[in-house]
Amino acid sequence: MRSLADAVFPAAQIAYSTADSGRITDSQQKTLIDGRYESHALPIEYDYARPLTVPEVRASVRRLAARLKKKGSSLDVLYIDYLKFLNATDRYKGNRTNEIGEITTALRQLATELNVSIILLCQLNRELEKLEDKRPKLDHLRDSGDIEQDADMVIFLYREAYYLEKAVAAAEKGSSERGKLEVDLSKVRFDLELDVAKQRQGPTGRVLVFCDMSTSSLRSPRPAGA
Repeated sequence: MRSLADAVFPAAQIAYSTADSGRITDSQQKTLIDGRYESHALPIEYDYARPLTVPEVRASVRRLAARLKKKGSSLDVLYIDYLKFLNATDRYKGNRTNEIGEITTALRQLATELNVSIILLCQLNRELEKLEDKRPKLDHLRDSGDIEQDADMVIFLYREAYYLEKAVAAAEKGSSERGKLEVDLSKVRFDLELDVAKQRQGPTGRVLVFCDMSTSSLRSPRPAGA
């Protein structure tokens, strides 16, 4: 449903939660069906596997790359969602820091071996939530410094609206404080910062993109009328 909601955006703005609940009009249903055909035509494959070890990931990816090659295509990008669901071998069992290092090193080797970009999602350290400025930094990567060390690029996501929404909910209704927070929220509701904190072959810095959470849509530049 997230994929479908994104596929029909911005021509139709149908929240994925609305579509998932079935509370849609006949017109919206037709739009989603059309979007389904378009999204299924994209060269994307999903693998809802159980938690895997890196050797199992390597074997699976090799099979996929071979299958695509037979079709005259190629495997260009591998997304892994997310680091927690990758298991290390028993070599460092019980030492999560070393396990993470083993995983990230093996993934880097796999990327080189198959000439494929690997995008690995991971969580941040909870200590970040205690800071006034919630923008992540490299030392907020959870569990291990090997993530930063092995990655060619590290990109953090920051959405100010997330924190403003919580502040608005906590503020007293009708108060001037809440009114100011609501104004601030309206200005950044659809903003998402991509912070390139590390890049071996290029510059670092922040990029602002349009983000609609209800449809899981990211766009750059900002869609007309959005």
